[in-house]
Amino acid sequence: MEKAHRLEYVGRCTRDELRIVEELVHRRWTLRILGELVAGPSRFRDLEAALPRISPSVLSARIELLEREGVIHRVLERPTSSTVAYRLTERGECVRRLIAALSEFYSAFYANDGRGWSEPPRDLVVCDHVVDEPR
Repeated sequence: MEKAHRLEYVGRCTRDELRIVEELVHRRWTLRILGELVAGPSRFRDLEAALPRISPSVLSARIELLEREGVIHRVLERPTSSTVAYRLTERGECVRRLIAALSEFYSAFYANDGRGWSEPPRDLVVCDHVVDEPR
């Protein structure tokens, strides 16, 4: 019998939090930028080098969006330096689970040359249920 695939939610997610996540992952380049920052802090030019097809203006716009949403913040590399790096905030750390789940899904699906599941992924766990915002 084939294993059923399901997405299971862990934690409490407000509708507003889900809206923010949806906006972030649907914008081109944001997941790729976040994927780079999951590995550790990066400077603007490091992100440009890692994502060679992104224009500097789009990269700046996505960084501003991620900062505004509280997912990343800029930090001075050294107290005596004006060089800035970007890193995930505590709120942004949840992106690690999202990137890991997407990576697991991709690896399982394409492990068989894209012809389907060679071995189904474990259940993907993100958050347990959606709650309404307090009014």
